[in-house]
Amino acid sequence: MAGLALTEFPEFVATQYFLDKQLEPVLTDWRLPEGGLYFVTATARARPAKVSALAEFFISKLTAAEWSAEALMGWKTSLRRKR
Repeated sequence: MAGLALTEFPEFVATQYFLDKQLEPVLTDWRLPEGGLYFVTATARARPAKVSALAEFFISKLTAAEWSAEALMGWKTSLRRKR
């Protein structure tokens, strides 16, 4: 059944299958519109330290995600992510 379908997977799901060739990326110069992740908190003065720590954790992990195709496959963002 190999090669019988195309699908859009989230990058964090798909990239684990690229390295062992279970999935093959196609149409790498096209992508769906990107969304955003919003972390809504109280103002900085009213925000507990643990909430600020969680926000910093999200920023550090999602800014340069080790599961991204760029990181795993060595792709360059400017070549792959055209808008």
